[in-house]
Amino acid sequence: MVRIKILVVSTLFFAMAGLSYAQTKTDSVFTYFRNKSIQSGTDINKVAYSDSLRFAVKKFLKEPNSFDHPLTDKVQYLGDIFSPDGAFRMITWNISLKNGTYDYVCFIQLAPNSKGESEWHELIDNHKQTRRPESKTLNKSNWFGALYYTIVPFKKDKQTCYLLLGWEGNSRFSNRKIMECMNFNRKGEPVFEKTVFKSGRFNKRRVIFEYSKEAYFMLRYNQKLKLVVFNRLEPSKPELKGLYSYYQPTTTFDAYKLSKGEWVIVEDIDPRNKKDNKLFIDPSKKKQPKLK
Repeated sequence: MVRIKILVVSTLFFAMAGLSYAQTKTDSVFTYFRNKSIQSGTDINKVAYSDSLRFAVKKFLKEPNSFDHPLTDKVQYLGDIFSPDGAFRMITWNISLKNGTYDYVCFIQLAPNSKGESEWHELIDNHKQTRRPESKTLNKSNWFGALYYTIVPFKKDKQTCYLLLGWEGNSRFSNRKIMECMNFNRKGEPVFEKTVFKSGRFNKRRVIFEYSKEAYFMLRYNQKLKLVVFNRLEPSKPELKGLYSYYQPTTTFDAYKLSKGEWVIVEDIDPRNKKDNKLFIDPSKKKQPKLK
């Protein structure tokens, strides 16, 4: 009996050791291709290394237990966020191009089912060809590319939806931050179709904030206040209205608040948490980070 127990423990040990080695090897491969896609001197090489990373991620997603292997702390410059309800994860990265624009890659992996099988979807970036994106219905084959950093589950008509916050490096002169809604259709595929952002007369499918490349603009979900808080944007001079590369964040804060399945704008809010009275970032005092 003792020998049987030792054999079982040994088998489990070597199985776990093998799994750990495989995961470490995967992380190393991801790191290599990701670094090459950043450091390469030409767009052709950057895209080629990014494509190699795409194929490596696809292989990884097909592996058993891959959903339980987070990548954020193991692979630099690779986004990997899990929905708070544990329903899915989003793996994202971007490709910085010579003309100052970016291309984006995203994989959505669903949590394993009762059989341990985990479906996944690749989103195809089409943001450069998308006209009037705030009103467009999009899907996995026609995605408005961005690097997502926040997922907030909420209910719309008894269906679970997800508020997504993301960053998009629009051009040499301006950045954009994106707020949109994603849900899964009857086929289990991600879609971006619901008009849940209420501001003025018409609801929008996504809200896009464009601002100067030199500015720090905050778009953040505050869990305590249950608000999506952001700096109000204004042109640096009145005559520059409509030229968003000259828009700067002010110290006035607005927010979106969830109400009956819709995110409704609330103007001139106090962005302090009620308990600790802590202010959000003042853009006039914040050192400007570099987002690539």
